[in-house]
Amino acid sequence: MADYESMNDHELVDIKNSVEREQKRREGEPKLLTYRVTSCMTESMHFLKLEHSLLAMRDVSELIIRESVEDNGKYVNKCTGIVGLVFRVEEQTKAHVDAKIKEGFFDDWRYEERLGELNAKTN
Repeated sequence: MADYESMNDHELVDIKNSVEREQKRREGEPKLLTYRVTSCMTESMHFLKLEHSLLAMRDVSELIIRESVEDNGKYVNKCTGIVGLVFRVEEQTKAHVDAKIKEGFFDDWRYEERLGELNAKTN
């Protein structure tokens, strides 16, 4: 990454123009759906496959239920409005998704084996 403070005005304008060109190029790209499962009791998880995100959502909801039952609801009652589970479908450009894949950003690997086991049981 460049040190922006040491760049002259022309170099900064060049970078700005390059970023704007890239954003416009990506606007015309195909969009992909990604899925996010978020809870205050777990880290956010990001998925490329709907099936994986649904398994994660089930796991997190079971965690919330289990934790609530174990302490007779004290945690949930104390954190009213905070405890919850959020499922989001997000549209992103293919380039953005590809960059995230290279970073190892998505959590599909956590559920690949379980999905295979579930499919084997239903067939």
